[in-house]
Amino acid sequence: MKEVICFSEIGAKSTQIYKRFEEDLHFVKLLHVYIRREVAVHISNAANLVLFVANFYASVESR
Repeated sequence: MKEVICFSEIGAKSTQIYKRFEEDLHFVKLLHVYIRREVAVHISNAANLVLFVANFYASVESR
């Protein structure tokens, strides 16, 4: 017995797959934004630490 192909089911499946792809893409974009922010925070913290150490060194040397 041959299987009957229903084109409306194929269209519905394609739509579900496309929507899932869009959701995954949106998640990946959000993840990239989050990662960029986290990296920026770490860079800022490192820069502040360097400035603090330089300021501390200058303060000790000026005594």
